[in-house]
Amino acid sequence: MHYFDMDIRRHFGLDAYTSDVIPYWKTESIEAMTAFQFKDSCLGGAGECVSFSALYVAALFIIGQIPLENIFLIATPLHSQNFIEAGDGVLTNNRRIVTKKMWFNGTSMSAKARRALENEKITLVAHISGYIHHVFDKATIQKGEYLRFTRKLRDFLTTELTPAVFINFLRYHMTFKKCFQYRHVMNGHDYYIGLETVFEYEHHSRNSFSEPTREALLTEIDDEEFSHSPIRDRVILQDAEQLLLETRGRTIQKVKEQFLMHAGKSDCKNEDQISQLFRELAKFLKVNPQLPPTDKQFVSSEILHITTDLTRQEVLDLIARKAGENEQALLSLHTYRQMDKIDWRPFIKAALERNPVSVENLKGKDTMEAYQLILALPDESIYDGQRLAQPDEVWNFKRGDGVEKALMFANFLCNVKGQRDLKLQADGERVILEADGAKYQFKSLKGIRKKIKLADH
Repeated sequence: MHYFDMDIRRHFGLDAYTSDVIPYWKTESIEAMTAFQFKDSCLGGAGECVSFSALYVAALFIIGQIPLENIFLIATPLHSQNFIEAGDGVLTNNRRIVTKKMWFNGTSMSAKARRALENEKITLVAHISGYIHHVFDKATIQKGEYLRFTRKLRDFLTTELTPAVFINFLRYHMTFKKCFQYRHVMNGHDYYIGLETVFEYEHHSRNSFSEPTREALLTEIDDEEFSHSPIRDRVILQDAEQLLLETRGRTIQKVKEQFLMHAGKSDCKNEDQISQLFRELAKFLKVNPQLPPTDKQFVSSEILHITTDLTRQEVLDLIARKAGENEQALLSLHTYRQMDKIDWRPFIKAALERNPVSVENLKGKDTMEAYQLILALPDESIYDGQRLAQPDEVWNFKRGDGVEKALMFANFLCNVKGQRDLKLQADGERVILEADGAKYQFKSLKGIRKKIKLADH
């Protein structure tokens, strides 16, 4: 719940960006997710949608044995999820796993799952063959794979209008419940009940208003909720369902025309009201994803042959072996923070330019006060080996190795104190940060040996 209890846009510095361009958003690793256990507000791990998205992919690949070729990562400006090519398709996000049937079931949970694809532009699609980005002119994903994805996703987001789907739509769209009533036969007599009342009972029941359990749900409703006579200005739901059966397979416009002919004239059944209903119904039945266009320069590259029968070590060895010639492998090492195998400059740039949280929390402190505060943190990295945390991770989880602490202090000196002449030297157990002639020492357990000038990054 950590990210739900804060202004996440402000936390990550996104509120300063008002155009379609958003800043680089740091990757959140499994180690960072696990480290939330160190925060007082968390009982266990936590994470953003982007990290859950990656975690889902790992689980689907390792445990589900689903080939990476059938998994696509989808990013919108404020959300990340995956599309899995399996059967009719499956979407995974940080709320739930969504099948096509669930996408159209009209529940509040599925409504939340639909929001990103209904309202946001898809900025990025990533795949084992590469990526395509809305902004960039070049795409590395294989064009055939991207076309396959767009076809499968659009099929997933489209369904046929049936009585069952219409009920789901009414459950989903609050506006139109009060336009319908249900005719229920009890003891040989007709009784009527507003659809909003039925759905209110459904919300607290194990049974749904869908056909298989409809009668069971109706038996749970108090008798006093039913009226002896039809409710004025409402369409009888069974009449609408019968009309949908008779017009099955026709266009939404043709169904609307038939609906207008049979609905009659009343306050809730006038043409404007029904036109609005069918406009919203069309959106419910077919979501048109705002995908990156195909007018890109598709650049072919070698696909990493990572199969479900490889061991973890074999995957790591393959990536390390290919990093010198394969951009995707190289970027994987950067994402993994494999500092002994990568150029440090991108990591340093991110540390000094894209870690606003630690800077904000150290503002107002003098140099020695900030140094002593950082020095007092436990000498414990959330990463193993020679992998490193970024300054905001050190601050958020209140722990870090000496190299990580030195980088967080450098971030403070650079962005709060305006110092630019910064040098870092790691010599096994000792780390020294030199800033404008002053030297600050930290203790390290990483065994890293590195000398690097920070001022140029």
